[in-house]
Amino acid sequence: MTKIQKLLRKIHLPKTHRKNIHTIIIVFAIVMIRRGLWGILDKFLFPNHELLSYIISAGLGILILLFDDDELEDLKGH
Repeated sequence: MTKIQKLLRKIHLPKTHRKNIHTIIIVFAIVMIRRGLWGILDKFLFPNHELLSYIISAGLGILILLFDDDELEDLKGH
């Protein structure tokens, strides 16, 4: 059980509400990580060429997903 789940257990909410709140917290954390990485890429990856930076970032993201195909297949089962 994670620290977030333990904290949510202390709050007297139905189990489904706790699960929904936990999901919202995790999604919020993922968005914040994405936002931080986006800022870093904007600053350092071709800072004077915005379009080139976007194309390289998208291409790298697609390559990572293509090379990690097994993990994507595992996600479909959930």
